[in-house]
Amino acid sequence: MSATYWPSEKSAKYHFYIVDPVSVEETPNFTLRQFKVSDMMSSCPSLIKLFQLRKWPDRGKPQSYKAILDLIGQVHIARNNDETKGPVVVHCGSGSGRTGVFCALSIVVERMRAAGVVDLLQTVRQLREQRHQMVETLEEYAFCYEAALQYLSSFDHITA
Repeated sequence: MSATYWPSEKSAKYHFYIVDPVSVEETPNFTLRQFKVSDMMSSCPSLIKLFQLRKWPDRGKPQSYKAILDLIGQVHIARNNDETKGPVVVHCGSGSGRTGVFCALSIVVERMRAAGVVDLLQTVRQLREQRHQMVETLEEYAFCYEAALQYLSSFDHITA
């Protein structure tokens, strides 16, 4: 179990920031927590969304392709609906394996939607230029391919 680094019930102060829990939504695959973060120096609050995928072991893969594809879809929706267009931050315990799987699949899914292109190998190579060991294991790499195939097969308008 990972450490909790966010306030769960009442406000918390971190240096010059006040973090207020706003809401918690449980879905079958992930938890969405929302926080209002106020900068005490500028008094300009921001709404932060924290998506937490549950049931993904430190080594290995998520329990289902649907779980991570659902999470990626919800993050894309939240990002597209966000007026501030702030950054998306992705992390796991080591910052490479599970983070790499999420980033690679997120990019591949977006490229499939926008251009009908799938190039997982090149995507992982580009990610590894930024962070060594993104998509650490063969099992994670194979999972990315299988999840991409699952995503492609979800389109009901494609006919043979």
